[in-house]
Amino acid sequence: MSNDGPRKLVLHIGTEKTATTSIQDFVYANRAPLAEHGVQLADGLGVPNNQKIAAYFQNQIDDYMKDRRIYTMHEKDAYFDGFDDEMRREFAALLEKGSTVFITSELLHSRLNDQDSIDSLAAFLRSIFDEIKVLCYIREQSALATSFYSTTVKAGNTDDFDTFLAPIGPDAHYYNYEQFLAKWEHAFGIDALRVKIFDRDRLYDGNILKDVVHETIPAPRDDAFDWDLSVSNESLGPIGVSVARVFNEIYPRYKPDGEVNHFRWELINLVSRNPLCLNGKILNWRSDEIYDSFNEINTRVGQRYCGTEGNPFPRPRQPEDSPEQRERTAYADSIAEFVRMLFGEVIGERVLERARGSKLREISDILLERDFPLGRVEQLLDIAVHINPDGPLIHERLEQVRAMKKAT
Repeated sequence: MSNDGPRKLVLHIGTEKTATTSIQDFVYANRAPLAEHGVQLADGLGVPNNQKIAAYFQNQIDDYMKDRRIYTMHEKDAYFDGFDDEMRREFAALLEKGSTVFITSELLHSRLNDQDSIDSLAAFLRSIFDEIKVLCYIREQSALATSFYSTTVKAGNTDDFDTFLAPIGPDAHYYNYEQFLAKWEHAFGIDALRVKIFDRDRLYDGNILKDVVHETIPAPRDDAFDWDLSVSNESLGPIGVSVARVFNEIYPRYKPDGEVNHFRWELINLVSRNPLCLNGKILNWRSDEIYDSFNEINTRVGQRYCGTEGNPFPRPRQPEDSPEQRERTAYADSIAEFVRMLFGEVIGERVLERARGSKLREISDILLERDFPLGRVEQLLDIAVHINPDGPLIHERLEQVRAMKKAT
């Protein structure tokens, strides 16, 4: 499908914790039917989360940068050298095939939190597209906080829930939709904003995926799309959060030399797939207080951007304290303490000290001879270094394996 009409962009900016991962998985899984409707997806922005465009325009260093050993804005500029030209070329090629480009990244909500970065993004996109729709879903702040806490723990946070909730209030850009949307309105104009409440009763056919499609395409053929996708990025339950926090304490996201700790990510991925760790919900005892603190703000947001009267979000249901709930909490704490002892004491000290780092190095040599995956051998040698940090042969073998990985 060639495009002879206006060049259109649908920019889905989140917010975070409004099924954004499911949306991203869905659109890329349905790339062919979207293309049949004239909608094109980019590859150069990151798939399926187009985080790279948010990273390019943001004005701070975050985990995305640190994961790539970028620690200063100067290093960031060097990393992204020529990226704007790459985007222009890809968008031009996509618009040759269809009338609309769809970009999706909830990091546009969380990372672009100053006016200059959003204005720069708007100026860049206006130089390419004739029509821009900024699509944004919002949810009640105490529910957002509860779900977001699970995400931060998966990413490496070690704080307990009470500590995490303490700074949440109207001064926080992340939660203050009036402050957040005003910046996007300033950059793109209010007519470009399409703000929707993240609630089944307010979505097309009660389905967030169908709602996104109908906001992107004027008259889509619903039977052309595969709607049967599993839920992505499920929140951890109380046990999952407790166990993941222990792993984060023992195995931080970054090693002392700044390298990403891939062993931690493997542990977190196991937790994220375990039914026991996904079972149950984290209870937010401050939900009423948080709701009231945003009541006036949300009322104004609803009136200005959603056409509603009063607070567009229903008051959250208060969690009930009960013997069963206290028992579940104690159960989660007991499992977390067991994991702490297992990984911190037994594996970290007793078993591994008996094995000695030199033995693990010898095992790694055997694995290398048998063409075992280099990443697994590197993990084994990482453990050997932890046991015997002064062993020169272990360090030498680890550097050799890393060089072999880089060469391949």
